[in-house]
Amino acid sequence: ISGSELDEIGATTIDQMLVGKSTGLMVTNLSTTPGAAAKIRVRSGSTFTGSQAPLWVVDGVIYEDPVPLSAADINSFDNVNIIGNAMSGLNPQDIESINVLKDASATAIYGTRAANGVIAITTKRGIVGKPSLSYQTSASFVDRPRYSDLYMMNSKERIDLSREMYERNLGSIDEYHNLDYLGYEGALQQLWNGTYNFEEFQNQVSYLETLNTDWFGALYQPTLSQQHAVNVSGGSLNARYYTSLGVNDKQSAEKGVGLNRITSMAKLDLDISENILFSLKFSGSVQKAQYNHPSINSFNTAMNTSRTVPVWDENGDLFTQSREIYTRPTGGGKVYSGYNILNEIENSERNITNKSLTISGNFLWKFLKYFQFRSMFSYRNTTNLSEEWITEDTYYIAKLRTYSDFNDMIINDVANDASVPFGGLYSNGMVTQDAFSITNNLNFNKVIDKHVINVYLAQEARSTTYWGVSGWMAPGYNNSQGRSFIVLPQIVHLPEPIGLDVSNYDYKNMISWLTSGSSSIYPTITDRINNSLSVFAVFNYVFNNRYVINFNVRSDGSNTFGQYERYKFKPVWSVSSRWNIHREPFFNKSGVLEELSFRASY
Repeated sequence: ISGSELDEIGATTIDQMLVGKSTGLMVTNLSTTPGAAAKIRVRSGSTFTGSQAPLWVVDGVIYEDPVPLSAADINSFDNVNIIGNAMSGLNPQDIESINVLKDASATAIYGTRAANGVIAITTKRGIVGKPSLSYQTSASFVDRPRYSDLYMMNSKERIDLSREMYERNLGSIDEYHNLDYLGYEGALQQLWNGTYNFEEFQNQVSYLETLNTDWFGALYQPTLSQQHAVNVSGGSLNARYYTSLGVNDKQSAEKGVGLNRITSMAKLDLDISENILFSLKFSGSVQKAQYNHPSINSFNTAMNTSRTVPVWDENGDLFTQSREIYTRPTGGGKVYSGYNILNEIENSERNITNKSLTISGNFLWKFLKYFQFRSMFSYRNTTNLSEEWITEDTYYIAKLRTYSDFNDMIINDVANDASVPFGGLYSNGMVTQDAFSITNNLNFNKVIDKHVINVYLAQEARSTTYWGVSGWMAPGYNNSQGRSFIVLPQIVHLPEPIGLDVSNYDYKNMISWLTSGSSSIYPTITDRINNSLSVFAVFNYVFNNRYVINFNVRSDGSNTFGQYERYKFKPVWSVSSRWNIHREPFFNKSGVLEELSFRASY
């Protein structure tokens, strides 16, 4: 796939641009959320329990994901993938070509990690000549969803439906759902209880029929996204350079969601002598994305909220619907709190920042006419920062708090039943990756008349270290007063054998909630080290460019293989052949078929 084919307007990353570009490559863009990683499968999945994602290789360097996700996380279809993947920081305008390796023989040189296929990317290099400046820009406009696109009822049609249901005795008034006297049902209820006379009832129904609240308009907006890329290249026969800078501003139609990214790259190729070449590459990126809190689903809210429910009240304030947050265990009675999704959006946030830095060097030495030796080293560092907070002024926290306001807490003494008695919730995580690799290979290539013989021997060593934490959560967050925390009362510590005494602690339910299950206050440590040492060899024979035979073998040793020596350095091999039928004399070169070949591999 040439770099010029990556013209998917509106796409942010490489994976999103590969849709429909290669046979056997299945790309599923699961979400239009900026920064969300696409699901890529090469010739479908090859495992049920492991990762099904392909291996990404950029200029010979393996790129790992910024966060060590489990196979279940990588294969899932939920929001965990908005953290991005290994390709998040690569500018598509820097790509020269992409090779999708699917065959067993083609992927074998990368070991068993290539069982899901390999996507090998080659970036642009400097060319001989005067300095050349290139600038490319693109923009995409995305309109917001509209009710007319979804064939949904307007207010009058919704009122007609309710009217018919009650005239035909097909429904009943549920006081829980009509606590705020919403819609036709609420107006009818107020007519029956004497709040409205018949004329007032008719006026209210007429008002509701023309209300036509545009929830999609309140939660979405037309957006304009733009990309800019500039590069400079040039040089002489002995020294060539390539530098680039890319800026991407991707805004979502969903309010409160957007992404900004800056990428850069610098390459230098030096011909030290006629047979010695040295290359150096630096690249880096910073990507900052903002999302709505996971408890917020703008599309479902707009789809499922009746258009007879207003967004704002007659005073211009947000209209809140009463929703149950708690049922008192003693004395009964339900506690309600107001809900408006715009209030949830304004009082919460989710931020994800990805940073990357890659340094690599390449040394090439050609000697004895048929031999060449190549040595490549690389260092890659990535940092993933995630932050999520929601304040006490939200329905989400009110439900955990179990009381709608502090007067209710004092009167009913429900603080002990609260998971988050005061303040909001704050969670944070940081994961840093350091990856080192060094590869040495020796290649022999000779052409004898119609025969081509190629032998390739290589050694590779890699070390990838992750360290950091994810998933910790703290209550009492106070966003309105300088991003601080409300200090919780201290738990009494009694002499042994009692120790900590929470029997009389006012907030023991909060302690229980925050120290168990998915809401645990304790973080998940992501520290891990993966080391590997590999050797592999490849033999190729080609006759008259018609018959091709390939054999390769690889052996890997790694600390991830466990303690048993017999499982380390276990060889993996493959053999393949190809017959280029279109180069046979009997092939009919009528122009209908340009290329025809038969290939088999094991």
